[in-house]
Amino acid sequence: MTPTIVFHEKTQQTGLEWRLYRDILLTRLFEEALIRWEHEGKISAQTFPSKGQEAIAIACCLALEKGDTVIPSFRTRGAMIAMGVSITEQLREFVHSPLAAGDSRDAPQHSSWPER
Repeated sequence: MTPTIVFHEKTQQTGLEWRLYRDILLTRLFEEALIRWEHEGKISAQTFPSKGQEAIAIACCLALEKGDTVIPSFRTRGAMIAMGVSITEQLREFVHSPLAAGDSRDAPQHSSWPER
């Protein structure tokens, strides 16, 4: 069974702690889906999950200022989410879409969004 997250407008928080929690949860759920899809043969790209380490990449990115550069080397989902790279953009890399940032020429772990 796939978990469903519902964010209600009236209860949605806006503080740093909420953003950290939201990005950690989003990273975990996205990576779990990627692993499941990889095992089911729906995607061919290998997933390197960061289970238990999501907070490290996300908190580091949330501490940065606009214009700072992030170059994660491995288990990059959390950093990408914290820097504002959408799930849609990341998924394009995993399914080797022609709309992918790197034209799907490389592994999803080596994707780049320099404007972020």
